[in-house]
Amino acid sequence: MRALVLAVVCVLYPAATYAFPAMGRAWGMYASTATYRLRATARDENGAQVDVPLGAVVRDASPRVASALVGADRWRHGSVLSLPTQLARVGRYACRPGLAEVTLELEWRTADGAPSQTERVVVPCTR
Repeated sequence: MRALVLAVVCVLYPAATYAFPAMGRAWGMYASTATYRLRATARDENGAQVDVPLGAVVRDASPRVASALVGADRWRHGSVLSLPTQLARVGRYACRPGLAEVTLELEWRTADGAPSQTERVVVPCTR
């Protein structure tokens, strides 16, 4: 019985969360940290590009997401594992009246000298 529980908790569940990312990662709370930054821009209804300050996004975000966003306009060190999956939600927080769409670009690297990875999301702002 113990071997079955061990197999489910240590092998099957993490493998399932890896195969189906919508479930979230099983090892998220044990993930290593990374260096990351987030850039937010928007396009208004007239097509002009507008910078979006992350401080305006933080006030509407959940505490967990807000803590990852504070200071993220510059390179920051912290846990970044769940942030790529939250970009669309963060983009919706950035939508304001007069904006047509918000573009978020998350760049991160897991170790010094490692190549950076980028996740880019464009979120339409609906009324």
